[in-house]
Amino acid sequence: MPPFEEMGCPFGSDRSFGPQVDPRCRPFDFTLLFEDILFVTVPAALLLILAPIQIWGLFRQRAAFTVRSRGLRRWKSMTFASILIVQVLYLVYRGQSPELKTRLSLPADILSSTATVLAFFLSRASHARSLRPSTVLDLYLSLSSLLNIARTRTLWLLAAGTPAPILMIVNLSLTLFALILESIEEKKRLANGSPEEFSGIWARISFSWLFPLLRKGYVKVLLQDDLPSLDTRLQSRLLRRQLITTWSKYDPKARHSLLRACFRTHLSTFPSAMLPRLCVTAFTFAQPFLVNTTIKLVGDKNANVYHEKGLIGAWALVYLGLAVSRSLYTYEASRFVTKLRGGLIALVYQRCLEIRAADEGNVSAVTLMGTDIERIASAMQLLHETWGSLVDIAIACWLLERQLFLACLAPIALVLVFIGITSQISVATQRAQVAWIEKVQERLRTTASLLGDIKAIKMLALPHVVSLLLTNLRRNEIKTSKKFRELLVATLMLSLTPLNLAPAATFAVYVVIAVYWTHETFYTAQAFTSLALIGLLTGP
Repeated sequence: MPPFEEMGCPFGSDRSFGPQVDPRCRPFDFTLLFEDILFVTVPAALLLILAPIQIWGLFRQRAAFTVRSRGLRRWKSMTFASILIVQVLYLVYRGQSPELKTRLSLPADILSSTATVLAFFLSRASHARSLRPSTVLDLYLSLSSLLNIARTRTLWLLAAGTPAPILMIVNLSLTLFALILESIEEKKRLANGSPEEFSGIWARISFSWLFPLLRKGYVKVLLQDDLPSLDTRLQSRLLRRQLITTWSKYDPKARHSLLRACFRTHLSTFPSAMLPRLCVTAFTFAQPFLVNTTIKLVGDKNANVYHEKGLIGAWALVYLGLAVSRSLYTYEASRFVTKLRGGLIALVYQRCLEIRAADEGNVSAVTLMGTDIERIASAMQLLHETWGSLVDIAIACWLLERQLFLACLAPIALVLVFIGITSQISVATQRAQVAWIEKVQERLRTTASLLGDIKAIKMLALPHVVSLLLTNLRRNEIKTSKKFRELLVATLMLSLTPLNLAPAATFAVYVVIAVYWTHETFYTAQAFTSLALIGLLTGP
């Protein structure tokens, strides 16, 4: 292989952080030092931190299966051993090749080999003691496979014809094979297990564990026996016991005691949606930057073809990341709400069986609990969106100020005005909702009372009178709910109005500022970037 100087590549280009290497060395590529840090050291260090924690947690619990597939375990062991051998061979060869060495090449390769050894032990522990594949290991193998593709391309451009790219391709292939082996589910070992319990992280994100049910529903009408078993962690019996245990530590008469007990019971489930929600924010706000770059690239007649391909890859990565993070965020948030709903319904039902019937009667209490708890669940579903929207608004305001200066205040002012109007309507909506619920309770109370005297009603030939009475109560209930529904429609219209008015108002303010003050030109890229940011600002 010719030395760098003969190729026109400045000496030491790959030994700088970069991240992009000098184009005279390789077109549109990273430096070796950048890859050693970001592509090797960081993933390996994360695994070295997280894997011992998960291994310790796995050994604290009993084995998930009495019998496991020994053949699958052997394949996993041989695969990780092969990866380790290939990594050691690459480490030795790289140490003898000056053009491949950096100041962090040896520590990075040693750290990567150590991570492979730890991944082997994590795989063994997860195989014996976990129902589902290890999330930490699946994510590490997926990330390593993705990053090794870029490393393989670098080695092909830098050292084609040497063993280095061959070893990296073998490493990549073995890593992908290990990922496939780790994703294999042994759900046949338990007859009544739920498919969700055995699904790995990617199966849960893509909801592929539902594909058999969807396929069955496509060819026949689904019956109750066709539905899969429920995840044991979502069963009401377990959720009720957990909630009762936690609530017993609080004073039932204290304010918000049940709310605090619910959050403490599901303390491990509630925060699990936070990181995916932050990822949704990150990928969402990457789009305005890509819009700006795309418009500038389209207007550049001398644009580099590699930059165009890189931009296509960036768009694909952003939308793929947005889909994955939003899927995981929705999944985790829904599991929290499902656990909350299951525990509360079971708790209310148990209390209805234990205490003496109140004025409304057991029937009314059990009937109303579904509606009330569903309202609680709907509010909890938006809990993460509340703080997430505040983060989105803050970032959008900052980015919009960089584009439009003081004109960024226009959409903020518009949103605040409509928030003030909506808050006033919300007060009336709450009063209308209370009036509607009172009518519902009145109808249910009357129905329960009449059902208790059904024999006397039939003996007195009063079914027609009772039917007319209940019909009138239902009509009054619907009539009372009409105002509540009208206010809901008004609230919805007011919440959507800023989304349509904000762009026009913002650009009008910017034009006025530009004409009478700053005298700046409004560029195309600036306009489309601002339009995207305004949409993100008014959306929450």
